[in-house]
Amino acid sequence: MKAIIHFLKIYLINYAAGVCIYQDGHKFTFDSELVGYTIKIVENEEILYSNLVSPSRLVSVPDSIKGVKGIKLVREEAAYCGVVYFKK
Repeated sequence: MKAIIHFLKIYLINYAAGVCIYQDGHKFTFDSELVGYTIKIVENEEILYSNLVSPSRLVSVPDSIKGVKGIKLVREEAAYCGVVYFKK
């Protein structure tokens, strides 16, 4: 299942802009401007998975994570958040 996921970027100065990442199952590909951000997969504010977006721009989330989850990208004062679906 391939999907494009859009995020909302929130700054402390109330400026908002969006970015997108690409999902293929449990694998994500990030644009180069997101290298250095931390990706967090969350459920009810509990972090299920966390990893740094490396220069390869690829992140694989464990197959054990399934269903609808929150996703966050954070670095310093910038934060993106959204919802992602992992096939059951």
